[in-house]
Amino acid sequence: MKPMPVLHLITELDAGGAQTALLRLLEKGNRLAFLPLVACLYNGDKMVAQQIRALGISVIDLHMPAPWRVDALWRLYRLLRQQQPCFLHCWMFHADISGRVIGRLAGVPVIITSRRSQEIGGPNRERLKRLTGRLDDKIIAVSSQARQAEIERTGAPPAKVLTVYNGIECDRFVRPEATAVAIRQEFNIPLTAPVVGMIGRLHPVKGHTFLLSALARLRQTYADVHLLIVGDGALRPALISQVAEEGLATAVTFTGTRADMPDILAALDIVVLPSLWEGLPNVVLEAMAAAKPVVATAVGGTPEVVVDGITGLLVPPGDVAALAEALAALLADPARAKTMGAAGRQHVESHFTLAQTVKAIENVYQTLWMQKQRTTI
Repeated sequence: MKPMPVLHLITELDAGGAQTALLRLLEKGNRLAFLPLVACLYNGDKMVAQQIRALGISVIDLHMPAPWRVDALWRLYRLLRQQQPCFLHCWMFHADISGRVIGRLAGVPVIITSRRSQEIGGPNRERLKRLTGRLDDKIIAVSSQARQAEIERTGAPPAKVLTVYNGIECDRFVRPEATAVAIRQEFNIPLTAPVVGMIGRLHPVKGHTFLLSALARLRQTYADVHLLIVGDGALRPALISQVAEEGLATAVTFTGTRADMPDILAALDIVVLPSLWEGLPNVVLEAMAAAKPVVATAVGGTPEVVVDGITGLLVPPGDVAALAEALAALLADPARAKTMGAAGRQHVESHFTLAQTVKAIENVYQTLWMQKQRTTI
């Protein structure tokens, strides 16, 4: 039996949570059963696109420089008619809406869309999701909180929305001590200094500004603590200005986008994620796989991953004092921090493996295909 073609449609392929989740699925998916092809609305030349092509999977850039460009939608229609995939699996909001409408017009048998966060950009987007909600066959939510948001805000039938957690390969995040030393040396960080790491795109929703304010407080007690900010984005100039205003020039390093996340994590003592909202953050899973304690805000699906007081500490979003206090608590008790890291590793190994995620998604494909076959007989 020939593998069934799956066309993955994603909004763009720069670094991000959805992009990473797609990449991991493609790495471990069963190509004897499902033959993948990837299309993006834009940014088909970015890092994740290159990583997908390195797997031997084609990436087609539809060159949509602005939302809902008719010419790009026409290119999507022609692509779907040419490839005739059994499944159209959409990732991220603009891909979801485009995929629902154009996928149905092109006659794709099975369309799967996503809910990757509680917040998707405001009420207008929720209305578009509600208006097009009957055009897909299944919605995969990345967390229970995201699933509930999809049901409540778009009117999706509960049976149609399935939670599938992100998963990772824990063994990828095991690194020797020499790796941590090398990373610290690369950024001129003393080997004895405690290092806190914030990983994510530089965007207001990620809460970097609150973290920098918390770091300024933290430095009053822990003068040698260093913050590594990993990622890039439009907020970078403003964050650099805040670093100068807070007097943190010697305490903060901006690394830009990195492809060596396991190595970066090896050099950290604590991973912090002060987001205002989230879906199910890959960075938290990766930190726990690397046996690092996590300090994060209790938003979105994060509390479904971080067990407060066991694998890390949860704080309210936007609360600088609580964030500084949580970081200080772990810096003051390295033994507790190490125990939390070990517990996090065990928790991820039990509940958030990539094998579990891939199996769940491929089960969705198989189930929907069988249902579609029964209805067409």
